[in-house]
Amino acid sequence: MKTLMIVSTIAAVLSLGACNRQDSATQAQNDIEEARQQSAEDLAEAQRKANAQIAESQQELEAARDAARADMAEADTEANQEINEATSDARDVAAEARSDVAEVEADAIVDQAKADYDLAIANADAELNVALERCGTLPAGEDGACRDRANAAHELAKQNAKRALDDAQAAAKDAKR
Repeated sequence: MKTLMIVSTIAAVLSLGACNRQDSATQAQNDIEEARQQSAEDLAEAQRKANAQIAESQQELEAARDAARADMAEADTEANQEINEATSDARDVAAEARSDVAEVEADAIVDQAKADYDLAIANADAELNVALERCGTLPAGEDGACRDRANAAHELAKQNAKRALDDAQAAAKDAKR
C-alpha cells in the first residue's frame, strides 16, 4: 500500500505539475498575444507619428516652394521694371542723340546754304562786273540795253540764290523736328 500511495502521490504531483505547465502555456500564450497586441499598437503609433512628420514635412516643402515662387515672381517683376526703365532711358538718350544730330545736320545745311548763297552772290557780282565791262566796249547806243540785260541777269541770279537759301533754311527747320 505504501507503494500505492507513493504512486498516487507521484501521480498527483505529476498531474499538478502538468496543470502548472498547462497554466504556464496558457499564460505564455496570453503574454505572447499581449506582446503582439502591444507591438501592433506601438507600430500603429509609430506609423501615426511618421505620417504626421511626413505631412508636416510636406507642408514645410509646399510653404518653401510657395515662398520661392513668390520670390521668383518678385524678382521677375523687379527685373522687368528695371528692363523697362533701362529701355525707356535708352529711348530717351537715343531720342536726345537724334535731336542733337538733327540740329547739327540742320546747322550744317544752313551753313552750307549760306556759303552757297555767298558764293552765288559773289559769282553774280563778278559776272555783272564782267558784263558791264563788255557793255562799256559797245557803242554808246547799245551800251544802255546791254547794262539793262546785265543788271536783270544779276537780279535773277540774286533771286535764285536767295530762293536756294530760303529752301535750305526751310529744310533745316524741318530736319530739326
